[in-house]
Amino acid sequence: MKIGKVVKFIFAALFIVFMAAVILRIFMLKDSRTLSDIYPTDAAKTAYAEDGSGAFLTHRPAEEISSDGYYSAYAMVYAPEEKELQLTARYNDSLPERYMLGSIPENYAWELRDVDGTVIAEGTVLDTAEKYRYNYVRVAFNGVEIDNDDELYLFLISDEVQYPEADTEGLRLHGPENSFKTYKPDKNEKNALEAE
Repeated sequence: MKIGKVVKFIFAALFIVFMAAVILRIFMLKDSRTLSDIYPTDAAKTAYAEDGSGAFLTHRPAEEISSDGYYSAYAMVYAPEEKELQLTARYNDSLPERYMLGSIPENYAWELRDVDGTVIAEGTVLDTAEKYRYNYVRVAFNGVEIDNDDELYLFLISDEVQYPEADTEGLRLHGPENSFKTYKPDKNEKNALEAE
């Protein structure tokens, strides 16, 4: 085999590996299936028992990632009759070492705040998962009333590093431009919501 062909083959192989890495990275960033199901909390079960598949509302978060870039959220489901909001937050493994130095992930807390920064609800962690380089946290907020004109923000809190700082805005979940639509639970979710 001639040297020119070997060089072309090596460059072609490197290009294919590079493109595969790019595609894999995009796939990892866009993964929104992990912990995306409704968690069968007492409130969710009650809502489903009373209103069936019409009990839940959803829309995509108003923003994909927090203003400081620390975390993102998806799979937001709201049960207005029970005033429970569930969502999944995701953050990179490097968060405690590179951005929130000294923070302890096991001590992270989640808050919902309004546009004035007033805490509306503190989150309860329902489930966690690790996949690729990311940590996923399914969180429920109780006592949440959302009107169409409300603005709602998600905050990741860490007492160890006194976060958030005054200029932190959090992740905008809901605003006047967002419209809820009915969320239809799938078969697995229905089975979990019907379980005793």
